[in-house]
Amino acid sequence: MENNIEEFNDIIKNLVDGDLSILHKILMLKDEMEQIKMLRNLRDYITFYPNLYNAYTARVLVDEPCIYLKDEIVYRFTQKNLYT
Repeated sequence: MENNIEEFNDIIKNLVDGDLSILHKILMLKDEMEQIKMLRNLRDYITFYPNLYNAYTARVLVDEPCIYLKDEIVYRFTQKNLYT
């Protein structure tokens, strides 16, 4: 399980900020069909679609992927704001 968490974290660290935010928005939906529908609808707003899709499919590696996404969002926010 620990390896799965590390792998998922490595994958989401490679996402650009906007794509990370979109992935979080998609995963907030509980229904997988709704997630896929939203993923397709937001395709024009995704910077690196293959990376985001890879992260989306990797969500099954962990029990609560939104926890790790929130941690990464907070980490990026604090890192960027430490130097402003």
